[in-house]
Amino acid sequence: MNNASQPFRKFPLKALLRSLALGAISAISLLAFFFLASKYIVAIGKFATFNAESGPIGDTIGGTVGPLIAIIASVLTFLAFWVQYDANQQQKIDLQTERFENKFYQMLQIHRDNVTELKMRSVKIIESDDSYTFETVAEDGKAVFKDIFNQFVDCSNELKLFFNKLDRIYESDYRIKLEKNAFLQNDKKLLALLAKVDICYSIVYYGVGAEGLITLHKIFENKYKDKFIQDILRYISLKPGGDLAILQKWARLNKRGYRPTKIIILDKIFSWRKNNSVLDPQACTLENSVDSLAKDYHNRYKKYYEGHQSRLGHYFRHLYQTVKYINNQEKISYKRKYEYIKVLRAQLSNYEQAILFLNSLSSLGQNWEMHPEINSELTTNGKVNFELITKYNLIKNLPGETIYGIPFKRFYPNVQYEGHDKKRNNSHYI
Repeated sequence: MNNASQPFRKFPLKALLRSLALGAISAISLLAFFFLASKYIVAIGKFATFNAESGPIGDTIGGTVGPLIAIIASVLTFLAFWVQYDANQQQKIDLQTERFENKFYQMLQIHRDNVTELKMRSVKIIESDDSYTFETVAEDGKAVFKDIFNQFVDCSNELKLFFNKLDRIYESDYRIKLEKNAFLQNDKKLLALLAKVDICYSIVYYGVGAEGLITLHKIFENKYKDKFIQDILRYISLKPGGDLAILQKWARLNKRGYRPTKIIILDKIFSWRKNNSVLDPQACTLENSVDSLAKDYHNRYKKYYEGHQSRLGHYFRHLYQTVKYINNQEKISYKRKYEYIKVLRAQLSNYEQAILFLNSLSSLGQNWEMHPEINSELTTNGKVNFELITKYNLIKNLPGETIYGIPFKRFYPNVQYEGHDKKRNNSHYI
């Protein structure tokens, strides 16, 4: 296993101290042995003539024991220096760990602050006996994510008839690119769902004001067919967030059950806006006619989909940078990285994880996994180590099997979801 897959390296300080102690004991034992045995050594054999002379005895002991003492002293000196080196390295590693953790917990606090500072005044449409009213609700903190998610659900329901034919949706080159994804190829239903998530989430994110529409047309260019996008954006921009008279017209329009009928009404509304007239003025007197619906459908009302770029932009940029910062730590093992991100994930409510899922499939957040941002210095680690949603189970706590008909487990089949007993193989992660 290489160093990149290890935790911060810990030098064997205790082992070195044991070696040092054993070396010292061995040295003392050897010195004692030669000292006690010296007279016996010189008393036998050819050394017998030196019994009465202390000088030769000392020379004998010195010549015999001296080199051993020098060797032992050298070994002990090396061990002493090694212990000091080891202590310095451990101190350096501890400092690196402390710096990393300090930055991580600072980023974690910033994430919490980002959530706490979220504020939103959302418009809810209340229907009662074919009459409609607007209700404004103030939300803050984590409750904001629930309202944003509900807007996505509204948008998805209102546009569902536009996504019933795949050939009408994608530009051919972009569709070919998507079909190379192992989980999308040859699955028309899943490809249509992906387009629906991308478009509806982007509408909720940017809104359909003048600037929002310009941005949406730009990011959808060369991905979806122009007529398809034009019809969708014209249609969804008709939903008001104020003006009860326009709301009544929108309700009638939204209840029309067929896409071709909606397109005809769209053309009439925009024709009236351009020319201040309709094709059949006489039909305007008929309450349920298309022309009566189109007449006076002006563009001065507040839009229902105002956009949440100011709320979600900073939130997701910081969340992504935090996960990427941990993932790119070369001297931390995957197991320890996972523990840090587990702390981060614990801060995410189910609605936050649901919006993270939507964001990751949209044009705004595909660097989370669909088109990961691979660190050029770590390319040998493989693409799988930069697919952050799956690697760290970031949507682990999503309940059930689908999000309002969107089978999130089909898009992320290798996430180990909560409540699933089957353990996955993590050996390829570092």
